[in-house]
Amino acid sequence: MPTDLPARADTSGEIRAFTGLRGVAAMYVVLYHYGLHDMVSGPFSTVLAHGYLAVDLFFMMSGFVMALTYRHLFAEGPTSRNTIVFLGKRIARIYPLYLLASLAALIVLSRDGAVQASGTQFFSNLFMVQAWGIAGSYDGPGWSISTEWAAYLIFPLLCSAGLFGRKAVALLCAAAAFGLLLLLAELPAEVTHVVRARGPLDFYDGQNYGPVVRCVIEFGLGMVCFRAARNRTVAGMMGRNWVSLALIATTGVLLAIPGSDIWVIPPTALLLISLAGDKNAVARTLGQPTFHWLGTISYSVYLFHTTVAAAIGPELHAAVTASGVRDGHAIEVTCLVAAVLAIATLTYRLIEKPGRRWLQGVFSLGRGARGGNPNLAAP
Repeated sequence: MPTDLPARADTSGEIRAFTGLRGVAAMYVVLYHYGLHDMVSGPFSTVLAHGYLAVDLFFMMSGFVMALTYRHLFAEGPTSRNTIVFLGKRIARIYPLYLLASLAALIVLSRDGAVQASGTQFFSNLFMVQAWGIAGSYDGPGWSISTEWAAYLIFPLLCSAGLFGRKAVALLCAAAAFGLLLLLAELPAEVTHVVRARGPLDFYDGQNYGPVVRCVIEFGLGMVCFRAARNRTVAGMMGRNWVSLALIATTGVLLAIPGSDIWVIPPTALLLISLAGDKNAVARTLGQPTFHWLGTISYSVYLFHTTVAAAIGPELHAAVTASGVRDGHAIEVTCLVAAVLAIATLTYRLIEKPGRRWLQGVFSLGRGARGGNPNLAAP
């Protein structure tokens, strides 16, 4: 018999383990983009080279948390009013920081002569639709925000099948979705990828269908995971500490195996179910202050880390090289990470939080919307 999720660590509706996990995943993406895999060899290099798969965790977590927080809006089916309320809340949550990050990236790209004037690219980025087969993103990670915007637009319809439809239908849809993802991963790269990809699921270029398909499928899988986590029997079995540890170990082993990309998705999805109760030792560890802080600023970290590297990376590299120090790349990565964390902390406090409050006021979303669920951050 379905029931509410087990009691969480606080009364805000936040699953603290998810916040901490999102912080770890954001740093995984940062280290991946900063080329840390080139500094090591063997299985560790393979694990780091799979860093792009953290975005797949973001997509599934987003579907899970959207279902947790907004399912009540669509329990009786989608209506125009409830859909507008939902989309207004999402715009208030993601757009202020997304806009700043996109403008900052555009300025840096223009300085370096790495962008050509294009009305299509500019306006598609402005309205977060660039990754729908239209254009590239000014801010590299912004492609995933664009695809999540597509998922938000169809979320009311996904609720009907994934959350409120028959259980068998939801499971069938989840199986079909994973089958489609498997098919995409197996297709030749020259068919599915416009640009060079790190792995078979590394769809990120907005000029083809891959990014949106990748996001919507995994967003839907996250919604089905939420439905499973509401079942008392499933929650009790999956919430055990050894299950969380086993899923983390399985994911880690798969990440260390070349070509295992698609098979990382199932244990990652199950890990969300295992951590959703926020009770076992793994969940409590991820909810500790350091991980929680990383998760809180993770949206800023994610959106700004490539722009920070583009803005100060060349000068930093020249300075480190001129100094003649050993392990120069490690020093560069350390400095870049420190800069990103500092900037992310500032943008979270000065842009992300006040921007969300201001837009919620503009959309007149009411007092209940102003506090917000901390798990609702993108990515």
